[in-house]
Amino acid sequence: MQERFDVFITAGYDPDKQDRVCAAAGVAHKSLVPVVEMPMAWHVVQALAESDRIGEVVIVGLEPGEIDFGVPVHHVPNQPSLWASQNAGLRKLRELNPDDRYVIALSADIALLTGQIVDSFIEACEPFEQDVYWGIVRKDVMLAAFPESRRTYLPLREGSFCSSDLYLGRLTAGFHIQERIRYFIENRKNVLALVW
Repeated sequence: MQERFDVFITAGYDPDKQDRVCAAAGVAHKSLVPVVEMPMAWHVVQALAESDRIGEVVIVGLEPGEIDFGVPVHHVPNQPSLWASQNAGLRKLRELNPDDRYVIALSADIALLTGQIVDSFIEACEPFEQDVYWGIVRKDVMLAAFPESRRTYLPLREGSFCSSDLYLGRLTAGFHIQERIRYFIENRKNVLALVW
């Protein structure tokens, strides 16, 4: 069974789009917004570094030197869309190691991520019998922890869930389902489109 997982983090942004949070924080894009005096993306990388199950880390959308992560990180330039960032992250992981394996994808704006959460997510996906795993959080759990959170919830038989912004999947599956990924990203705020 695979023990270590390479990761790509999407930290991209649209330079033409104004963001209120970024403007208030005086930073160029969301992954640089400080949380407890450090950029959000820094906290995500530190959570990954806390896990002994993480291998190579790729961050898409930040330039080398924008953040001192204190650990080795591969940088990929900003891309024109979230879908293009996902695709660039997959390509960089394949460039680093062409072998098919499970990899993790996540976003740079989950600053409260911890190494324990990363490890728990990986363990929940074991024994890795599917090609793709999507981390989800029950609505009641999310609202209990973050009552002001404005998440999009997907109704399922077991209840309503939102994305945890953690994904694990085979590298080859990521390339094979590119059009489905594009559709999902474009409709991530539209529950009806995701259900149908």
